[in-house]
Amino acid sequence: MKIKDLNADERPRELMLKSGAQNLSGAQLLAILLRTGSRSKNVLDVARDLLYSAEGSLNILSDMSLEKMCEVKGIGMDKAVTVAAAFELGRRLNCERDDGKVMITCASKAIRVLRPLFSSMETEELWCLFLKRSRRIISSERISSGGETLTEVNIKKIVRRSLDLKASAVILSHNHPSGNPKPSEADLKMTRKVKQALETFEIMLMDHIIVTEDDYFSFNDEN
Repeated sequence: MKIKDLNADERPRELMLKSGAQNLSGAQLLAILLRTGSRSKNVLDVARDLLYSAEGSLNILSDMSLEKMCEVKGIGMDKAVTVAAAFELGRRLNCERDDGKVMITCASKAIRVLRPLFSSMETEELWCLFLKRSRRIISSERISSGGETLTEVNIKKIVRRSLDLKASAVILSHNHPSGNPKPSEADLKMTRKVKQALETFEIMLMDHIIVTEDDYFSFNDEN
């Protein structure tokens, strides 16, 4: 059955206009993002198939790669990108809601904010939390991704953003896709360089936290 053949109160777009997004199921919301189905299935069925491929979990789907989504019949790269972009917007919204409210006093509190920022544990990303003197978050920002090394340009970017935001302290964080949270020699060198660069402007590097899917390593906790 094509989507136009459904009753008006069963079509996702019409239902959202009538009842609001909060009253739609996950599959119905996905159908709105996907817009069209395939030759053999309407968009709502394709949305259900996509959700089923993620064990019915939006959380699992949010971490699914574009290539994995495209394995579902009716999902092409354009649709996969649209779904991934929607999840990324949701993550950023949650981060904005936390910014300015959470006081970071230790690594265990920082990790609660940091872990959701890493959209994938398959590639390495570098993030910074910029903090006020009160240790509340001014902003959380991705500095680099895709396994890029921390170049001098990245260090300048961290310093520049710290000054622009009038941050008193910074928490540096990156993930280890390998699952081993222990710092490498390159991680130690990176930490020293960022610390020295920030101290030039009387900004403290409060911590450098290495994040894995199930664990983390805090330079501050380990002295």
